[in-house]
Amino acid sequence: MQHTYDHQPDPVDLIRRIDELEAGCDPDFDAGLEELEREFAELRLRFGDGA
Repeated sequence: MQHTYDHQPDPVDLIRRIDELEAGCDPDFDAGLEELEREFAELRLRFGDGA
């Protein structure tokens, strides 16, 4: 049996994967993109960009 805490994704890796998605794949999502970009920028600053 595997526990959920054994497989927690790296937040920076998750952000990088989301950034690689093409724009326009979900118009409803894109409508709120500015706020999400601000939140992602805050996470990048908090956790570093991994580069």
